[in-house]
Amino acid sequence: MTDKAEGEGMSERTANGRYELGSVDRALAVLSILAAHPRIRLGELSERLGANSTTVLRALRVLERHGMVRRPQGESEYVLGTRLVELGHAAVAAIDIVPSLRQFVAPLVHDFHATAHIGMLRDGMITVVDKVEPVAPTVRYSAVGTRMPLHATAGGKAALALAAPAVLEDLKELEACTVHTLTELEELRAELARIRDRRYSVEREEYHLGFGCVGSAVAVEGDIHTVSISGALLDAPVIEDCGTRLRDAVDAFLAVHVGAVSGL
Repeated sequence: MTDKAEGEGMSERTANGRYELGSVDRALAVLSILAAHPRIRLGELSERLGANSTTVLRALRVLERHGMVRRPQGESEYVLGTRLVELGHAAVAAIDIVPSLRQFVAPLVHDFHATAHIGMLRDGMITVVDKVEPVAPTVRYSAVGTRMPLHATAGGKAALALAAPAVLEDLKELEACTVHTLTELEELRAELARIRDRRYSVEREEYHLGFGCVGSAVAVEGDIHTVSISGALLDAPVIEDCGTRLRDAVDAFLAVHVGAVSGL
């Protein structure tokens, strides 16, 4: 093959590679949009992606074939497919730390009649990867896969206290979830300093009215995992008791996994 032919062949392969990667990127973007907007029409999806409807429809059909997207019979809106449930369970099973954290926080779930959320820091938010509930659950605002803001949740603030300073600097706007949410960066910095001192975080009606929460975080091989206890934890003595016990539970977890992880 001549140099010219080789060059032409390389250009074609490169162009095809860019096209294929663009298609994959678009399909993944579709899933992200559907996660944030559970029911959405083709036109709105195209608008959010900045792509024409024919191109987006092509991506949707590929995702439909693989069970990742579906359109209920007789409806014009698309929703996430059940195949993602299987993949989600497989992904959680691959996070070795989750079963161990469950074991250490289960007594708190029982004693405080509260819900434990185990999460991971991802793209400037906390993604819930597991949820441990009491016999009669009270926390209805979350599920596995829910994404929670860093500045307004106990798990998120614990992650910020443990993470590199750049994670805090990347927060563009501190949106108010309730009238109690910290929306000033300097306020949040001061709160993070207090969290590092007492080694657990507190959130009192900052994410949802009527609910309080305490949280902690651990780092494992570059990933930050969070654990929080959420419920009707509004009285200061109860919060302090729960926070201290969560800190002790995380210390016990760290003792078992010494050398592999670090925490607050």
